Formats: sequence, structure tokens, C-alpha cells
Amino acid sequence: MAEIRAIKDFPATIEARLDDLERQGIVVCAGEPRKPMEAVGRRPGALKRFLAERDE
Repeated sequence: MAEIRAIKDFPATIEARLDDLERQGIVVCAGEPRKPMEAVGRRPGALKRFLAERDE
């Protein structure tokens, strides 16, 4: 029987994992501070259309 397991031990928390990825150069910090997200537009019924299309 084959065994499946991780190749290496990963840090326990997401913060530790992100720090590890930054040290490796896989994840880099943004050049500018984050801005709050804003809606681009409003279309009433968007959730209903999304759910209907997903069920097709």
C-alpha cells in the first residue's frame, strides 16, 4: 500500500507560511499600500443570475 504525505513540513499558521514564501521570493509585498475595494458597478439580480448559470 502506498503512503501519501507532504514532501516537507509546512509552518502551522498562515502568517508563518506567508513569511516563509516571502523569504523564498515566491510572494512579494505590493509596492503601494492597499486601498479599500470598491464596487465597479451595480446590476440588480447578479447573485440570482450567477446561481442560475452555475446550476446549468
